[in-house]
Order: sequence, then structure tokens, then C-alpha cells
Amino acid sequence: MYKSIQASRAAAAILVVLFHLGGIIALPKYFATPVFDTLFAAGDAGVEFFFVLSGFIIFTAHSTDVGRPARLGSFLRKRFTRIFPIYWIVFIAVYLAALATPSLRNSVPHDSWVLLKSLALVPQNPLDVGGTGAPVLFVAWTLQYEMFFYTFFALLIFSRPAAVVGAICVSALYLGCQISASCSAFPLSFLSSDYIPLFAMGMAVAALAKHRQVKQALFYFLVGVAFFVLVSADKVLHIDKLTHWKTLLFGLASSMMVFGLVSMENAGRVLGGNRIAQRLGEASFALYLIHVPIISLMLKIFVMMQFRSLGFVGAAVAYVLTLACCIGAAMLIHVWLEKPLGIFFRSRMRLANPEKAKNSSEKAPVVV
Repeated sequence: MYKSIQASRAAAAILVVLFHLGGIIALPKYFATPVFDTLFAAGDAGVEFFFVLSGFIIFTAHSTDVGRPARLGSFLRKRFTRIFPIYWIVFIAVYLAALATPSLRNSVPHDSWVLLKSLALVPQNPLDVGGTGAPVLFVAWTLQYEMFFYTFFALLIFSRPAAVVGAICVSALYLGCQISASCSAFPLSFLSSDYIPLFAMGMAVAALAKHRQVKQALFYFLVGVAFFVLVSADKVLHIDKLTHWKTLLFGLASSMMVFGLVSMENAGRVLGGNRIAQRLGEASFALYLIHVPIISLMLKIFVMMQFRSLGFVGAAVAYVLTLACCIGAAMLIHVWLEKPLGIFFRSRMRLANPEKAKNSSEKAPVVV
């Protein structure tokens, strides 16, 4: 794993946390303070960055598996153990907490089929299940796109020609929907989303960085940052000139940043290689999963403690302390749950494949 990419995970996750924290603290039932919402109104672009990172990481880690069906089982096991155990734990905890709270009981689904699809991260129609199409943990809509990408990459491992055909079909659907603008109904709305090309951007960056060394790596990174800030400003300042292309433009900016970071690290220069950034990067998935429930809980506590009577100062203190609690809780969950679960499942995989484990024991593991 590139250290700069690990640190980038932390930055992307914190951006998303700041976006949700600002929006929630601005609600009338909490502090009705819109300033934090305005400052990080473009923080949801951390999702676009995550998707580009995902395409980059998966292609970097598994490019040698493409067209080799014998590697499919290993790929699927790694993807399963990376996503589902900790996701299921957080999902069930939030679901049970909602059922135990009278005011929240009706906010979660009671249909077993909907729950099963939610646990499996199957895309669902927002018109049927509400919100983002991901009940209980509404941020899990991004994981539905991850599952779609993993499915495509699994097909790429199983049969490269079949994956090419699939990519052509999805690309044709995407372009057709963009031209006709008539794919707002689910599931076409999911399959024609601007989020899907972001994974391809990440894969392209991985292939380019692998075969091309550049001397202007810092330049690419800085241009990407400047472009990212420019698109963010369009949203924060409500200029709205780039709204239609926002996702793709954020993806392009993220691709330039990732390419610059990786190229610099290949040349021996690492950004974000310090221990704190690396630890935050390791806990980024846990942070992404648990931050909304933590935000809701902490702000309720601060309201009960009469922080609203302090005006803006109370809101600012609640904001900082809630952010700190989100990060602290994520670190604890990573250390106490996510990391031990990863070790457990990897050990089970080694027991199931002793010969493969023996042959790869001299190689440094790539954790993605």
C-alpha cells in the first residue's frame, strides 16, 4: 500500500464527516448554525475521491489476477472480509438501537427482504426504501457502487473477454442515458450514474502510474488540488455553473491528485507518511461507517447539556468535540474490531490454502 494513498483515505473520510457534521449541526433541532454547513458544503466530494482510490487500489493489487480464473476465489474472499464483517456489525448495532428508540423505530425497515438486500449491499430503489436507497446506514449507498465495481473486476479475473463485453454494454447504456436524459428510473439511474466512470478513472491512473515515470509529479498533484478546490468553490459559493458535471470533474481532479501522489512516492517522496495519517487511513472505513450515528448521538447529548444557550460558541465546541469523538470511536473500532476480524479471516484463508500461503510467505502483504 502506498503511504500517500493511505493518508488520502483519511483525508477523504474526514471530508465526508465534515460535510455531514456541518449539515446536521445546522438543523433547527440541534444548533441551527449554517456556517459549518457552508464551509464544508463540498465535503461530500470525498466520495468521488474514494471511488477513484478504489479503482486505483483494486487494479494495483489485482492487475496480475486478470484473466486467471484460479485467482477469483482469493479476490472474492479478500473483498468480502474487507467490507462485510465490520459493515454487518455497525449495521446491526444501529438497527437494534433504532428499534429500541421509540422515536426512531419507524425510520428503519421492517420488511425482511429489504433488510436482507441491505445486508448484502444490493442496490435498492430509493422510491421504495427511502433516502439514498440504503436503509439503516444511508452512507452504504456508496458500498453498493463498490459491490458493482467488485463484480465487474471479478468478471475481469474470470474472463477478460466477458468483462470487455460487460464494460461495452455499461458504457453504451451510460452514453445513451446521457444523450437521451431518460434514465431517471431505477435501476437505470444506478447503472447510468456518473459515479461508475470514477472507478475506471482510478484503474487508468494505476495503469499509467505503473508504466510511466514523470518528473513533474508535484505539479500534477497541485493542479489536481487546485481543480478540486475550484469545483468545490462552485458548490460552496452557489455559483452552480459546474453542477451537471460535478461528479466527473471531482473524479478528474482526484485522478490527477492520485497520479501525482503515487508518482512522487515512486520517486521516493511521500506525502502523509507520518504515523497519525497512516493510522487515520487504516481506520477510514470504520470512520465512514459510524460517523453519522455518532454525530446524531453526540449532538443530542450537547443539546441536553444546554450547549445551545451558548450560541455560536456552544455550536463550535460541540462541532469540534463531535468530530473528535467520531475519529476516536473509529480508531477504537478499527483496533478492537476491524483489525482483529481482518487477522482472523486472513488466518482462516491461510488455513484453507496452506500451499498458497507457504509460497507467498516471503512477500510483503498488500492490504487494501
